[in-house]
Amino acid sequence: MAFDIEALKDALGTNYDSLKTHLETLERERDQARDGNGRLRGSLQAQLDQATKDRDEAKNLLAQTFEKLGIEDQEGLDALPNAKGQAEANTQLAARLKRLERENGEYQSSLGQAKSRIQTMERDAVISSAMGGHHWADGVKDIAQAYLQANIEREGDTWMMKGASGLVELKAGMADFVKERPALVQSSGQPGSGFSAKKGYQRKPLSEMTTGEKTEFYNEVGAQGYEAAKAAESQH
Repeated sequence: MAFDIEALKDALGTNYDSLKTHLETLERERDQARDGNGRLRGSLQAQLDQATKDRDEAKNLLAQTFEKLGIEDQEGLDALPNAKGQAEANTQLAARLKRLERENGEYQSSLGQAKSRIQTMERDAVISSAMGGHHWADGVKDIAQAYLQANIEREGDTWMMKGASGLVELKAGMADFVKERPALVQSSGQPGSGFSAKKGYQRKPLSEMTTGEKTEFYNEVGAQGYEAAKAAESQH
C-alpha cells in the first residue's frame, strides 16, 4: 500500500513541506536508479550475448584450424613443430634441392658429352678398321674418311652405312662405296702409285684441276668427299 503523506499534514505542521519535498526527492532518485539498473542490465546482457557469439565463432575457427592441421585437440597442437623452425628447415631444404638440381644438370651435361666423345671415338675406330682393308690413292684417304663420318650411324650395337637403298651393314656399305668410286683406291699391282684403276691419273689438288676434272672428282667422291677435300687442302 502506497504511503499517503497528506494524512500527516496537520500533524507535521510546518515540517510538512520539507518532508514532502524530501520524500519526492527520494522517490525520484529511486525511479532514476530503477531506470539506470534497467539500462545497465540491458547493456550487460548485450555484452554477454556478444561474448557468447565471439566464443562460439572462436570455437568454430579453432575446430577448422585443427582439421586443416590434421589434429584433434590441444595435445596434438602442442606436438606440432615450431612454425619458425619449420620455415627455416623448408628454406634450407629448398636451397639443397636447388643445388642438387644444378649438380644433376651439370652431371647430365658431362655425361652426355662423355657419351658423345666415346661414340665419336668408337665411330672413328670402326671407320679406321673398315678403311684398313683398302689401299687408298694418294691424298684421298682423308676425303673418304670424312665421307664415311657423315654417312654412318649406329643402330643398337651395329654400325650401319647409308647407301642408295637405305642403311646397310658397314662392311657391305664399304664394299659398295669403293666399288662405286674406284678412283679413290690404288690400282692393284701398283701400291702407292696413286693411279686410279678406272681413270688412270693421280689426283691433283683441286686448285690445279680443270672444271671437267673437278666435275669428275665430285661425281666420284660425292658432296661430302668434295667438301672434305677442299677443307683438307685449305689447311696446307
